[in-house]
Amino acid sequence: MQILGIDIGGSGIKGAVVDMKKGELVGERFRVETPHPCVPKALMGALGAIFEHFKWNGLVGIGFPGVVRNDVIYNAPNLDRSLAGLKLAEKIYKRHGLRSSLINDADAAGVAEMRFGSGKNMKGLTILVTIGTGLGSGVFYDGVLIPNIEFGHVMMKERDTGKWRESEKINGGAARTKYDLNWDDWSQRFSDHLRYLCSVFYPDHIILGGGITSKADKFLKKLDCPAPLSIARFENQAGIVGAAANARDHLCPAK
Repeated sequence: MQILGIDIGGSGIKGAVVDMKKGELVGERFRVETPHPCVPKALMGALGAIFEHFKWNGLVGIGFPGVVRNDVIYNAPNLDRSLAGLKLAEKIYKRHGLRSSLINDADAAGVAEMRFGSGKNMKGLTILVTIGTGLGSGVFYDGVLIPNIEFGHVMMKERDTGKWRESEKINGGAARTKYDLNWDDWSQRFSDHLRYLCSVFYPDHIILGGGITSKADKFLKKLDCPAPLSIARFENQAGIVGAAANARDHLCPAK
């Protein structure tokens, strides 16, 4: 079975066909620029370009950077406020005749890892932390997703100023660049985030994902975390694969 997976990001919207038996992409990804402002009409146009590129007439899974409830966008903090309340799956069906299902983008990455990657067969409480511009999170218990948990937005005290700010603003990937942090200094900051998660949830496993994990050799051994750490198998393909897997779960009747 093949499903078109789409990962909506702040700068680009990427799509690829996914082989659902293997959890692998079939062919190359196709990318379009994320429109700015990303109002509903512009977003629909970008998605339409991806459907047209693949000449697609099957199921579609979409990972979205915000809270999603029942295939309706609840918020879009990094895109545009006008997307809040958008019934995206319904609009896609009306315009293109395609059945689709939405999931938070970090949750999608987690689904990919738990189904096909580093988290396969993990039991207990597993937290996936995606390190990108900010910090995403996916939470699973015995492989079952607990959706829309945004640990990147918890308030933490900044080491240098003592001010309370969202964790992803001071400990995320963009913060490393903004504050010109070396790997030692950033690892200390990111460790604060990991220790906070462990102090509240006591996870059995933490999986680190996102593009920055391609440089794990520069920071993994520097992290101070009470829970066992592992690196995600998928890097920039995780959102696509996980979105497709979510669509299969929600759009294909169980046999």
